Amino acid sequence: MVTPDAGWIKIHRAVKSHWLYEVTPFDKYHAWEDLLLSASHKQTKFLHGNKLTEIQSGQFITSLRKLSEKWGWGKSTVDRFLTLLESDGMIKRFGDTTRTLIAIENWSFYQSQDEKAGHSADTGGTQTDTIKNDKKYIGEEEEARARIPRSEALAYFSNLFNPTPSEAIVAHILHYERELSTEVVKAAIDTAIGEHNNKWSYLHGILRNLQADGIKCIADFTAREAKRNGGGSNAKRGSGATGNSVPLGGATYL
Repeated sequence: MVTPDAGWIKIHRAVKSHWLYEVTPFDKYHAWEDLLLSASHKQTKFLHGNKLTEIQSGQFITSLRKLSEKWGWGKSTVDRFLTLLESDGMIKRFGDTTRTLIAIENWSFYQSQDEKAGHSADTGGTQTDTIKNDKKYIGEEEEARARIPRSEALAYFSNLFNPTPSEAIVAHILHYERELSTEVVKAAIDTAIGEHNNKWSYLHGILRNLQADGIKCIADFTAREAKRNGGGSNAKRGSGATGNSVPLGGATYL
């Protein structure tokens, strides 16, 4: 007999884009789940600053500052929590003052053996469906990654805002580029930079508001900002994505 607490479920990483996931401060379980969802599902290489970095499955690169901002905790609290997880054999971490590599302990066991042995027993032999779903998910993820180099908005974001965005942020940027246009996303990035705020939550708030206001092109964006500023000549201005000055507006988007 299968008890309600037995077996396992799959959680797609897209859950990190849900508004409930972004409510801060995180509790300890929420923070632990975030570490699991942030870990790479396979060995991969990426450019971190000017250095080519390779990580294994179950690992990812972050920093105390990034986790502090994401979780809504102080850096010392983040450090104590990671130390607690290390002492319980849940993670290992390596790094320096600028970055931290976190490795989830027993990652391969939970991701492979439990899938192969536990899932068919708990569900009466649905392993074939699981494999099909895995292939579908991997295909969708690889397709999404293949689109990344062709995304002008994402390249702009990586160059000016965050050189190593998470998978969830990449998905957001691609979504808003489709919904708002490339130039509007670039102008929103300029807005955040002009307000001296490089937090993703701030930029995400700007993009959400633009979508809610039905902005579809850079002309819509410019007209909206001009209206918000009352057409005054003293409004803040920054370097726009189109080469022209784009009104930034002084509103708080959080």
